[in-house]
Amino acid sequence: MVDVGEEKSLSYRFFHYELSGVPVYLFIGLAVPVILGIYTQSLTKDMLSTLAILFVLGMIFMEVGKRLPIWNNWFGGGSMMAIMFPSFMVFMKWLPQKYVESITTFYDGIGFLQLYVGLLMVGGLLSVDKDTSCLKPWRAAAPYSSEPFFAPAYLEL
Repeated sequence: MVDVGEEKSLSYRFFHYELSGVPVYLFIGLAVPVILGIYTQSLTKDMLSTLAILFVLGMIFMEVGKRLPIWNNWFGGGSMMAIMFPSFMVFMKWLPQKYVESITTFYDGIGFLQLYVGLLMVGGLLSVDKDTSCLKPWRAAAPYSSEPFFAPAYLEL
């Protein structure tokens, strides 16, 4: 056990530090091959490589955005950095076009965003307390049952 005033060793910090819940040694084990694969353009354009690219870039920029004081306080922190800087990389052509097309296909072609939003909705519904979920349908029965009668009036507007 480490005392409060005792300095933690570098190896202790390395094996106990996490980036958004992922141990740093596992992240480095994934990030190095992915970054080298992007640099040498040896990664394929399949879904697994695309997910790895998105994961690595998102995690790096999320952590950088959380740590930059001005960015964290004024621009929205890590989540905004993870969204904006990869877009800037595409604009500056720092990310090879092969991977840009793969990521675009991943989001637009296969409908990943629709799947993700659907999974968020299902997860939200499944996390509702049992007592609350039993009361809600009875409260909403009147508006939902009257909807077919008033819908034509709304369509005329």
